[in-house]
Amino acid sequence: MGDWQREKVEAKGPIDLKAWTRDQIYAEALKSYNEIWQHRSELSQTRPPDHSNTISEAGTYPDGIRSTLRDAVSYMSIELLANSGYWSPSETNEVYRLDFPALLAGAPPQAKLDLADGKLHPIQRIAAVLDDLEDWHKQKWPSEAALRGTPRTSAPSR
Repeated sequence: MGDWQREKVEAKGPIDLKAWTRDQIYAEALKSYNEIWQHRSELSQTRPPDHSNTISEAGTYPDGIRSTLRDAVSYMSIELLANSGYWSPSETNEVYRLDFPALLAGAPPQAKLDLADGKLHPIQRIAAVLDDLEDWHKQKWPSEAALRGTPRTSAPSR
């Protein structure tokens, strides 16, 4: 039996991670991202650590692009939600029913969005995270910097 086909183990105490199912791992990861994402306004004030003394590696984006932990958490949660290998069969089959023009048009930021909320399709949660991130970047920096923004110390010359 492969890792994707494990049987769910029920126990009163902690369960060894090796015994978790794919769905349990995915649900716990989304729950963790959601807990962190709820603190995104504080994360917007923090830059990722200097990578010279850490096990993580610096990204390939230029300095100032995706420059806060808010950006990092947003994009990492989007990457997890976008992995259709974790989607249920109904989520996979229901993609064609989503209103993509409405998703692309954007929506007001959802301060109470729960990334682990299974009632919303993963694509709807991705759109909500991107809408929130775009709105935050537009508030902080010129509109051309939204989503991949570089902070400016002065207004751009026109």
